Amino acid sequence: MTTLMTKRVGTLLAAEATYGVPPDVGDYAALLCNEGVDVTVSGEKIERTVVTPTFSPVPNAVGTKSIQISPAVELRGGGLSEAGALLAPDWEPLFLGCSMKKREVVRLDVEGITGTFEVDEVVTGGGSAATGTVYHIDGDTLVLTGVTGEFTAAETVTGGTSTATASVAAAHEAFEYRPATLSPADQSSASMRFFKDSHLWVLKGLRGTWALDCANGKIPTLSFTMTGLYGDPSDSVLPSPMFTGLIGPVFMGAGLAIGSYTPVLESFKLDLGGDVQQRKDANHPEGMREVYVGGRTPKGSIDPEADSLANFNVWNLWKNSTPGKLACTIGATAGNRWRIEVPKATYEDPKYADKSGLVKYDLSYTATNGGAGDDEFRITLF
Repeated sequence: MTTLMTKRVGTLLAAEATYGVPPDVGDYAALLCNEGVDVTVSGEKIERTVVTPTFSPVPNAVGTKSIQISPAVELRGGGLSEAGALLAPDWEPLFLGCSMKKREVVRLDVEGITGTFEVDEVVTGGGSAATGTVYHIDGDTLVLTGVTGEFTAAETVTGGTSTATASVAAAHEAFEYRPATLSPADQSSASMRFFKDSHLWVLKGLRGTWALDCANGKIPTLSFTMTGLYGDPSDSVLPSPMFTGLIGPVFMGAGLAIGSYTPVLESFKLDLGGDVQQRKDANHPEGMREVYVGGRTPKGSIDPEADSLANFNVWNLWKNSTPGKLACTIGATAGNRWRIEVPKATYEDPKYADKSGLVKYDLSYTATNGGAGDDEFRITLF
């Protein structure tokens, strides 16, 4: 008899090039999960209505099958390579499998701005001659795409259309993640080799949704709910992979702002709210051809302390359906810091609550269209 132990668990992850086709074993990398990750199998129970001479039930059958796994991970980056290049987090294939898109950008922190920079214009560095197109503007940061060359600190950048100028304080290579509206054929998917001690599950065609939970003094967590195509487990040998040594940054000193107001608060949450659907198919051996994301409703919550209405009137924001920006920065180390922006949060019914004898709000919000579509939020690693 072989005895299996609960806490002997291993998780390897890879992006799929073709939906539902697991990559080669060598293409998987270790995924460091929080405690409690496990698989859940689901099958449609087929009740048989045959008639027999006795009251004894007859065996059921199992129809369409799927498998689900819900790993939670720290919101950590991938760090920097030996050459100083930004590396993706180990959980990125799961993130992209939630109908998310990744874009490589440069975050250009500027100061001494004259004029107004415009989205889609080209900016040029006066000393470096580096160029880039303004993708969007985050306060005093120009977020650029299509960058050629390297911007340098203290040089002057000029907008090609607006002729606005500014001095560069710092330039950061960054990966920006946004939600995407994609047909099933264009959605990314992931494959996972999950070891429950010596039981190996190869989870393929994984797509799903995620929720981010940031609490004061704790490492923020990303909780995934991923669904994939069923496959039987097999006996194997639990590997000893090399996990990341990075620790996610702690949610403190985040500078979280509600519009232009900086509250006292303990919690910030954002839930993708992905609508995960199953594409059933009688021609498939397990009755299901594909899992896909059919929509999303990103929502979240914050818990700011109440202030005078002159300083912060949440009731007016709610009553007038006034969208406002939520933004914070978590961490301070290159390759392991995060910028989270919700450009247009629309608030739902506010509620008073108690915080150790102080009045606070339980404030829920929906992340709404920022103007260009697929822009309800931005999560950036830099």
